[in-house]
Amino acid sequence: CEQRPRLLQRFISKPFLILRKYIFSLRIFLMVASTDPLLAFYHDGYVRTSRLPYNVTSQRKEERISNYEKNWNDAESNSADHPHYWMLDQLEDHLVERGLVKRGWVSAELRPGFKDRFTRSVQAMHHKFRRDPAFFGVFGADFTLDADLNLWLFEVNFSPEFSMPIVSGLRDSDLFRRIWTGAIGISEELMDRRRAHEDLSAQSLRRRMGWEPIIDEPRNWQFKLDAARQ
Repeated sequence: CEQRPRLLQRFISKPFLILRKYIFSLRIFLMVASTDPLLAFYHDGYVRTSRLPYNVTSQRKEERISNYEKNWNDAESNSADHPHYWMLDQLEDHLVERGLVKRGWVSAELRPGFKDRFTRSVQAMHHKFRRDPAFFGVFGADFTLDADLNLWLFEVNFSPEFSMPIVSGLRDSDLFRRIWTGAIGISEELMDRRRAHEDLSAQSLRRRMGWEPIIDEPRNWQFKLDAARQ
């Protein structure tokens, strides 16, 4: 039997359920704009739900996963009774209505949690990066919440999905345009600054369109890790 490395993940048997029945994931975006110097940015994403109510004993993918391409067809529509996609503020509204969090939870708890996980992920892998000022990559990371609202990172994808059915299902249909306009703008500005021998720090960049720096090597700066989770 061929011996190959294996990755084991904890199974979240008690996930938080939207509308008390749908499992969901949070697709959030990470950009590494350069590995020499190392510059990494965070961008908000969206929530996506399963097609059918969650069943812990079922093997049906429609009851266990929330991937768009695995679950939905273009004819099925987003609705209040069964939302396919939410923005982060809509998730907060839902949690506030259920009395589980206070207003401002996304800014105070969820978004810092995303940044914390991203920073740790880049830290864990940066020694394997090839130092390249021309490197550019946008990654889609998938998170979920358990029944106690603990945040879990379970996958990071290179070249994530940006399909039109997702855009049509989002309340903020301009999200993907901002993501790519900002990412390309950052890349172009970095190239211009290199040619001019100017400051290459993430904090100095102007055309960010919602991208927030989490690692800024020229200024020896990174998003502060959550000490409570260390």
